[in-house]
Amino acid sequence: MNRQRAAMRVWLAGLLAVALLIIPFIQTSHTWAADGSLVIAALRMLEQAYVDPIQPVPLLNAAVATLRRATTQSTDALPNIAQGTPEAQADAQFASEFSQAAATGAMLETQLAYAATQGMLFSLHDSHTYYLDPAALREPTPTLREPQLQRHRRHDRVAEGRRRSNVGLRGERIPGIPGGPGGHQAI
Repeated sequence: MNRQRAAMRVWLAGLLAVALLIIPFIQTSHTWAADGSLVIAALRMLEQAYVDPIQPVPLLNAAVATLRRATTQSTDALPNIAQGTPEAQADAQFASEFSQAAATGAMLETQLAYAATQGMLFSLHDSHTYYLDPAALREPTPTLREPQLQRHRRHDRVAEGRRRSNVGLRGERIPGIPGGPGGHQAI
């Protein structure tokens, strides 16, 4: 009985050693697999937090246009969502078109979701609003590490690595800061 236990322990120890040697070489995916719901979630975030009111249908149509470019599909295959479509129906139509685009196999579904989200946000023409995929978030960059205040020389405006409205400025002109050109000082 003791010999069997000893043999079992040796066998388990060997199995554990082999597992510990193999595990570091197994590549596992730690990223969340995105789909069309990522675009809808980004749209909801915009509705809640964006400085200006947004129109969901044009934003979803920008995402659909990105899907068409990424999959080389026509407007017949992936049509625009009609203006005036109720939001819930527009969301459902986008989800259907996203599934159709993903089924082409032109891109991985996750990459397609990232591209559609980027395309939708790019259509805002706002340099302060963009999408960073998980890989980009892992890369430290100076703009992500710390907010930086800067003064634009042509227009005494303050910008902080995020929307000015989030800090209560809404892009107003600052009339004068003592000590700088013409009595203004750089911030």
